[in-house]
Amino acid sequence: KTQTSILPRVEVHTSTPTSNKLQTSVPLPTEIQTFDLSSKKTYIPATSPPSDTDIINILLLGETSVGKSTFINAFANYVTYNTLKQDQTSQPIVLIPVSFLITVGDNFDERSVKFGDVDDHIYLILMIMIEKTLCIIDTPGFGDTRGIQQDDRNIEHILEYVNNLIHSNTICFLLQPNVSKLNIFFRSCLTQLFSLLDQNALNNIIFCFTNSRSTFYTSGDTAPLFKKMLTSLSIGNVPFKKENTFCFDSESFRYLVALQNGILFNDDEKHEYEMSWSTSVTQSNRLIDYICKNITIYRIDNKLQSMKHVQFEIIPMIESMLETMRNILRNLILCKMNSFKASIELYPKVLDHSMTICLLYKGKVVKIGNFLITYNMPHKIEKNCRICQCSYNQHRSIGYILEYEYLNKSSIYNQN
Repeated sequence: KTQTSILPRVEVHTSTPTSNKLQTSVPLPTEIQTFDLSSKKTYIPATSPPSDTDIINILLLGETSVGKSTFINAFANYVTYNTLKQDQTSQPIVLIPVSFLITVGDNFDERSVKFGDVDDHIYLILMIMIEKTLCIIDTPGFGDTRGIQQDDRNIEHILEYVNNLIHSNTICFLLQPNVSKLNIFFRSCLTQLFSLLDQNALNNIIFCFTNSRSTFYTSGDTAPLFKKMLTSLSIGNVPFKKENTFCFDSESFRYLVALQNGILFNDDEKHEYEMSWSTSVTQSNRLIDYICKNITIYRIDNKLQSMKHVQFEIIPMIESMLETMRNILRNLILCKMNSFKASIELYPKVLDHSMTICLLYKGKVVKIGNFLITYNMPHKIEKNCRICQCSYNQHRSIGYILEYEYLNKSSIYNQN
């Protein structure tokens, strides 16, 4: 697959971290960017195609409200600042809109901290380092409160995006360490994911635990539950051991953001968050080191042989084939009416940026010769659609728009 330079013109944030140096082998990011991937076929922009070893693709999966967006924001700060005090001297890096409640004071008063509009888009986070570009793909959570149909749409959206990647380095499951019962949608997510990928991708799975300070930075009660669930699946042997398990605590990032919002903490709390930050920095560096040294790149562009992959390849062709058949029929009718004196030709116009069409919007009816043809107006997505106000989930991405031209000559198909 050729990596194109289609980039949505939405939610693009760039942050250039300060030059504080980490005392580790992991290089600091020189630039961090966020892209809102409302289109399912949006690719990383590149002036020249980078090699697979230059880009580390991390697919981040987890249930709703596990804290994926907070984790990514925290992770960007952990790989940028060695200590909490270094980050306090500047604005924290906030890549994705997040919101959370925090209790303060002796009466446990609740304060709401919010950055941007929280949504269920797929985000792509680029951490451009000296030698590598770390791409974290943040996805909608499964176990959606809107029901199983929304879950199915979210997973289908994720699979379509994965299918268009050139390669994947790792599939990261973000978990809470202290759950007593696993969400049933973990099973569904894994089963559907490996209906697309083969068993070679199992060795690329890693597990990250957030808010693990309460379990002394261990996987807690969740690990045995998850291992039991993995054993019961028929997807193959999924490694779950210390080497591919990483324990973080995003509370130190929330503390940092709360400070920026004027919320005060006592000395004991400050010390706890400083220790939390230090541990999370160590885990972040260990994670990057593990991916670079212990994981083999999993090719997607020329390796997938699954039925799901075939489905994704065929579905985009269906509409083009149907419209071609319809136009042949139009020209046959014109041939009988006008004795080879008129025809309608199709002219696909390739788009240079990401657009969609709405699945609910009826479109515009135009008259071409003697025919009324429904023309699907391209829609631009920013949070919601600018034209129909529907959510992005009700839209399908397109790479071209179709134009029609009425000609006073016979069609080449009629001539044959």
